[in-house]
Amino acid sequence: MDKIGVQKFQFYSNSSTITYKTFDLAWVIDFIIQLRDKVKVLEPPFLVEDVKNTIKKISKLYES
Repeated sequence: MDKIGVQKFQFYSNSSTITYKTFDLAWVIDFIIQLRDKVKVLEPPFLVEDVKNTIKKISKLYES
């Protein structure tokens, strides 16, 4: 986790929570997208929306 700068990692029986501080929001969104359905952004709300919007843009590339 040090490789990506994780501030806090909590492990639960079926899930984990990662707290991460960064100034590079685009990198974080790309990282989340790479993890596909293995992660869910819970907060902050603006990051949840940014991830949703990025996924919508990707989806539109495959509409026909």
